[in-house]
Amino acid sequence: MTINFSTPHDDIEMKPRITVVGWVELAVMLSTT
Repeated sequence: MTINFSTPHDDIEMKPRITVVGWVELAVMLSTT
């Protein structure tokens, strides 16, 4: 995935999605341990 810093709007839109995905992956790792 490429992040284009020349488009602040897109960067702001993507950050919440990346955070959610990160928490989901973390929860999956903890549940499968």
